[in-house]
Amino acid sequence: MPSRRLHVVGATLLAVIVIAGACGKDKNDSEASTNSTAATTTSTAKALPGASRVIDASASNSKQTLVVDEALRINLQTAGGSGFTWKITTQPDPAIVEVESPPTTTPSPSPTTKDGTPIVGAPETVSTSLVGVAPGHTSIELGHVGPTGGAPVDTFKIDITVVNPG
Repeated sequence: MPSRRLHVVGATLLAVIVIAGACGKDKNDSEASTNSTAATTTSTAKALPGASRVIDASASNSKQTLVVDEALRINLQTAGGSGFTWKITTQPDPAIVEVESPPTTTPSPSPTTKDGTPIVGAPETVSTSLVGVAPGHTSIELGHVGPTGGAPVDTFKIDITVVNPG
């Protein structure tokens, strides 16, 4: 019987965590997750210089505000072993935003075959790191391109405003 009580307590705790997490979401979080193709959310939180934050594909077509010296990492998913990757197709103005690291692929834990061979198409994360350099406005666009190049099959774009701290 103690095992059943533990399951009930665990399920109740999980429900409380889920409800608390849902209450913490604002309107823009809900809209961005349900309609990422039409998302036009704006991040205006003022961070301290040297701070860092991470965004993903749900932030495409959004406006992001950075403080000078604040870092922003963009994490986008691709299918490992497919030859597809994310590349910067429109560079930001280097006087306003510096590309600290170009798109770099990090394999996600991937499923394997019985002999341990990774399965082609397993998810991978492509990360691009930016840092605000000086006040101003610029944008960056990344394209999801195939192994032979050509037109991107998908795009990710954000407008970036960099402000002074304070």
